[in-house]
Amino acid sequence: MNKTMDKTRWAIIALTALLSVAMLLVLATGVGADASLGVTPAKLEMSVPKDGSRSSHITVLNRGDTPVDVTAYVMDYSIDKQNSFTFSEPGHESYSCAKWVTLEPAEFHLEANSTKEVKVTIAVPPEVEPGGKYCVALFETTLPSENGATGVTPVLRVGTLILLTIPGVSDASIVTEAELAEVGLYQGSPMHASMVVRNTGNVHLNVAGQVDFYGTWGAHSDTMSLGEITTLPNTERELSAVWENEPSFGKVKAVFTLGYIDKNGELINISGEATQWFFSVTWIIIGVASLLVLVALGWVAKRKLTIKVHVNGNGKKH
Repeated sequence: MNKTMDKTRWAIIALTALLSVAMLLVLATGVGADASLGVTPAKLEMSVPKDGSRSSHITVLNRGDTPVDVTAYVMDYSIDKQNSFTFSEPGHESYSCAKWVTLEPAEFHLEANSTKEVKVTIAVPPEVEPGGKYCVALFETTLPSENGATGVTPVLRVGTLILLTIPGVSDASIVTEAELAEVGLYQGSPMHASMVVRNTGNVHLNVAGQVDFYGTWGAHSDTMSLGEITTLPNTERELSAVWENEPSFGKVKAVFTLGYIDKNGELINISGEATQWFFSVTWIIIGVASLLVLVALGWVAKRKLTIKVHVNGNGKKH
């Protein structure tokens, strides 16, 4: 495991933290016909000891022109490798802390273009193990049907991820480790680079990815950020990005670097490699045309040789 990568270099990647917020906008912002519901922050990270309690706040925003009645509640969630969310009842996930979270007020009226602060209280029971626990605070409103229409009632739902760390008696109780489960370059329209990160620790990690590209002769040709995401314990997440500077022809080696800050505040880097040959449509056409020309030239040469042999067979000397 390489721990010596230049931290200045990773300052570039740190800027891509905004990408993780953008990913959460699907969860943190809902838009209806005349209402727009949002929350801030999109992620709420807290550290609470066993048998302890902490409070914070989430701001709910109604950016629309219609007043809404909002219901607040807590659920479990999971994220698959492709970064899709699934919500479930409190206690469904092994890492759930949903039953420890209280939202106040649980119901409230929110005027148009206004905000409301909701108090979030986490009370950790005394018998739990150190590590990471997670849930999501959801805020939901039912929209009025348009023109008195009947049928499915439109609902807006937005949320804030709650990322809880329960510290242990010693540092050994908290494990911050990750590994590269998969890396690859994938040709398509467009071509993209991808890494799959596996969190092997017992707390969530904010991880960032970067790819360095090397051409056919080994020269460094490009650097691309894969962004930053949050990985939960014992889960896999994918970081990927489109590569705009792919070559028309040749061999490319991609060196993937995963970076995260461990429990001691040290930067940890893990690397992996992938190799891919690139052939553009233009080069394929040129290759096929060249092959056809060589076949045609070979056929003409063979034809001339056949005629010459035939003439020699008639008894003429040369």
